[in-house]
Amino acid sequence: MRVLLKNLRSIVQQICYPPICIYCHKFCHSKRHIFCKECFDLIDILEKEERCPCCFSACLEPYCLSCMHQTNIKQAYVSEQEGPLYALLEKILKGQHYRVPAIAALMTYQFIRLDFSLPDYILPVYSTHKKLSILLAKEISKILQVPHRRFFFKKLRNSHILLVGFQQDQIYDKSIKVVKKINPKTLIGFTFLGPLSF
Repeated sequence: MRVLLKNLRSIVQQICYPPICIYCHKFCHSKRHIFCKECFDLIDILEKEERCPCCFSACLEPYCLSCMHQTNIKQAYVSEQEGPLYALLEKILKGQHYRVPAIAALMTYQFIRLDFSLPDYILPVYSTHKKLSILLAKEISKILQVPHRRFFFKKLRNSHILLVGFQQDQIYDKSIKVVKKINPKTLIGFTFLGPLSF
């Protein structure tokens, strides 16, 4: 009887709350998936090859011209501002905060792939979505097992800092400038999505 009730509950759940891809809005193969297989295959996690190791822009030379003299500041991101990952970020910014751990996991995956050394502290970008930025920093902090800080403290001087945010925008740029004034030993600006491409 319990098995029958469990199966019935599962069927009712699928009818009332079917697993729908957040990008193309078609049915997913599993109730735990947020993308269908076709949209999952569209996800483009960027490689570090042919990218500037400082600003992460597309570059065939070892460094792009604007970064040739920078040594202690690097920037990177997971993907461009398009496709399924952009749709995921839109859902989070519109209130689906329970999806933040998925972004944190993808960012941590990319961070490890890019072979960055572990920071001393993780800081959230100070943005209009302050609570979400703090939640993102907490989630990445849990995975990497590195402490996070909510604000820019003086004790961060001469530390290796990882500044995390959702996308590279004007607020992100301002946060980079503020953290630079603290004089960290190294600073990595790391976002889920890169700058807007025109």
